[in-house]
Amino acid sequence: MNPFREKLNRKSYALWSIVDLIFLITAGLIIDATKNTNNAELGYSLGVAMVVGSAIVGIFAIVRRLQDVGHSGWWGLMSLIPFVGLILWIALFFLPSNKQQL
Repeated sequence: MNPFREKLNRKSYALWSIVDLIFLITAGLIIDATKNTNNAELGYSLGVAMVVGSAIVGIFAIVRRLQDVGHSGWWGLMSLIPFVGLILWIALFFLPSNKQQL
């Protein structure tokens, strides 16, 4: 099973971004809600696991979207650079899909 086989169009990428943002906000709320309780370690562990899982799925989504616009998935490494990653994330909303198969 190759997670990079299918491409991700603009609409799907925007939907994924919204769901991911809600997921990350939930992770932050879990960490915040449990920080002064007896379950602080559990809440922190769960929140960190959610953020790491979100990052892994995010890498797949960025690579698939980059392939859809006709660029190499390796460009996704730019998302790890501060501020450049934000610009790349926003740019992927507006770049049109490449109609040509790679």
